[in-house]
Amino acid sequence: MWHQLLDKPDTFLETSATAIYVYSIARGINRGWLDPLTYGPMVSLAWNAVAKKVNAQGQVEGTCVGTGMGFDPAFYYYRPTSPLAAHGYGTVLLAGAEMITLRKGKGREALISDSAVQFAKDPRRISEHENLAKPCSGGL
Repeated sequence: MWHQLLDKPDTFLETSATAIYVYSIARGINRGWLDPLTYGPMVSLAWNAVAKKVNAQGQVEGTCVGTGMGFDPAFYYYRPTSPLAAHGYGTVLLAGAEMITLRKGKGREALISDSAVQFAKDPRRISEHENLAKPCSGGL
């Protein structure tokens, strides 16, 4: 997850911002702009963190309420979050759709190997080499 203020690790982890980064990175991979071997593992982990923010009622938790423009970082530090913040839903849906496309992309098979998420152009090479890799199962 990314923080409410990117350069301030003492701010809260914000869901809608993280979701829009997931969307952007996954879209970049899907469009061929970003290398899936480099960015695929990171965006998969980020998506898993975002997906955990959708509660049992289907609400998106951890999204900052709508914010005007502030000129002081303190303005953003203590903004409240709300599962009713509508912009959180759109970013999560965009991110999820791009991740579905990413996971179904030919030549971008996601694998679990040595407790890591890896993307490989030919999953048989990893399987034969390490004999530990197996395709990811389950949801996104």
